[in-house]
Amino acid sequence: MNYVQYTLMNQNIFLVDMTREVSRPFSELMTKWILKLSKQWKKILIINNKKWWSTWLMCYSCWDVPNCTQCDIPIAWHKDDSAQIFWICHICKTHYPKQDICTNCSSQQIKLFWVWNQQIIDLVEELTDSKPLLIDATLANSNKKISRLSSLSEQNIIVWTSLLETWITWFQPDLVCIVSADAWLHSPHYGSKFNNFLFLHWCIQAHSWADFILQSYNSQEQSIISACKGDIKTMKNNELERRKLHQYPPFVQMCVLMYKHEVESSVYTTVHKLYQELLYLREQYEMPDLEIYSTPPTIYKMYWKYRYHIILKWDWLRNFMEIAYSKLKVNSRWFKIDREPISL
Repeated sequence: MNYVQYTLMNQNIFLVDMTREVSRPFSELMTKWILKLSKQWKKILIINNKKWWSTWLMCYSCWDVPNCTQCDIPIAWHKDDSAQIFWICHICKTHYPKQDICTNCSSQQIKLFWVWNQQIIDLVEELTDSKPLLIDATLANSNKKISRLSSLSEQNIIVWTSLLETWITWFQPDLVCIVSADAWLHSPHYGSKFNNFLFLHWCIQAHSWADFILQSYNSQEQSIISACKGDIKTMKNNELERRKLHQYPPFVQMCVLMYKHEVESSVYTTVHKLYQELLYLREQYEMPDLEIYSTPPTIYKMYWKYRYHIILKWDWLRNFMEIAYSKLKVNSRWFKIDREPISL
């Protein structure tokens, strides 16, 4: 058995370990429940925070991942309403022609990764012979707009994006399926674990009458287990301990200085110069506990511009930044300054 069952009030919550079912996006348990309830015309809500059809591609021969030429991210393979395939960069929106072979080694061993909502629509339609309704921000971004959709009364299966802030108050599902319960864990946000817990906890509490199936590749992750148990206290304590251990807010102050330029060498030169000046300033004012380090961001290149960060962490960082503003004129050197960053 590759799942664990939790009972919360009158809810049955199933946490499925997807590491044993990597070959398919729906677990065996989720497939059985969707088939069973759809035949009974029960209402099913499927939550996934990936909007289109597939995230990115990888060549199984040379392990190459096609990237956008303007931004340092993989290009995604999408389908339009007429089932035509196209590639696109999610940042700059540049379109690329469809390719059936790897541009690096000419192999045809190209595979899709991750599960997006359009793919879920296809899977559910294949299972149940009925097309579910996909609701995301492009269709309707408020309850009022959603309630005006003409096909609502005919739907018993809805696919919902977790990125949409509003909630379906008028849809009373018998089963809620969360395709990827650990999706928020892959964010560079230092509070990603707690945010993951809050999202799952909010979903479960918002539909306290429904059964839940949560799929995860990190089934031992504390944020997911705490959400299944409704254990807010343990999650909060663990999060505070983790932030204290790794010196994140609220235990320290943080500041991120970001520089970007079309010329990569200019980025290195400019960032390295300021980095050395900040280290000298720290030594001059005898602040040995102040952490200063430079690092590329998660997305190194955007819109043809390379980017680099200088990150500072300390209990009394505000005092040091006032000195840096005065001595080094940081605010006039074309650095973007984030005094209270929520993401790294």
